[in-house]
Amino acid sequence: MRVLTASAVVGGDHQLVIQVPADVPCGTHQVVVVLDAPSERPLPTEEWKLPVHDVGPWPREFTVSREDIYGDDGR
Repeated sequence: MRVLTASAVVGGDHQLVIQVPADVPCGTHQVVVVLDAPSERPLPTEEWKLPVHDVGPWPREFTVSREDIYGDDGR
């Protein structure tokens, strides 16, 4: 099974036509169509302006290895 994702426009004749990749063999295939509700407003395209807190570099001896985080029982 393969999943293809595409955008499509439904015309006034209520027909939907899609083009599949060339490596899809001819013949009968099972197709699932999911219709999302149309978006009332466009999604924001601007980047978020998150605050930045510079606390300087990590200490040289600081490690985040598994052995340092977890105890001898692995938890």
